[in-house]
Amino acid sequence: MAIKPAPAEFGVKTEAELLRMILSRSVMLPWVQFRDNNPQLLRVGHHVPGPHTPINNTNKSLSLVMAALQTTAASIYDWPEDSEISKWTVQTHFECLVYKTCKNLAQPNEPFEKPFANAWPRCDTKAYDARVVKVTSVMRLASYLIRSYAESFDRKEPVPIVQRMEDVYPTANLEHSPTFSVRRQAELGKASRKDLIVTVTQLLSEVATKQELIDYIMKMEAIKQTQPSPTVDLTLIKKDPKT
Repeated sequence: MAIKPAPAEFGVKTEAELLRMILSRSVMLPWVQFRDNNPQLLRVGHHVPGPHTPINNTNKSLSLVMAALQTTAASIYDWPEDSEISKWTVQTHFECLVYKTCKNLAQPNEPFEKPFANAWPRCDTKAYDARVVKVTSVMRLASYLIRSYAESFDRKEPVPIVQRMEDVYPTANLEHSPTFSVRRQAELGKASRKDLIVTVTQLLSEVATKQELIDYIMKMEAIKQTQPSPTVDLTLIKKDPKT
């Protein structure tokens, strides 16, 4: 089960404020990039820190993100080429998500503005530890969102936070949507008419009673009878010059 980070970790007081932050562009834009590049990961939720996994200075991803945030030059996560992204592991995509979210939240008027103000501190200072805490919170948030998406694929309706995120920024490829009805409609849209008829026939034979079948036939026949017959404009038919 996905465990949501506490609002206080992001400098807000209520769940409503935390939700607004999650749905903001600062969080959603890096998330959308991650989500649309990793559709299969979001179906299983593996390869990310678990809800009870401690995230500390020994965590490799945390160390890499901290190093990337500290550098004054562009990191590997900033403007990667498609050829580079194609070689990334799931963990690299996860680190990129955390890195970009942290950078956005450290901007003016954002939750992490104060902890990330001024020059990068030495590793043995409270200021450095404060930044570690914030990066850790973003890692926990990212893990929570990934696992929430994975849970949604096993449900008829997505979990509430996923539904809100999809309302704001829907999944680009509808076949990978965490919403079952959206995903199923996209799958059916690729099927041939013949395959759809087979599917309908199978469903009717499995779940419909005799009376329901009769009602369905009557309804379809009524629709067919009300449809106008195709007409042909004879003036548009070219005559054979030999006749």
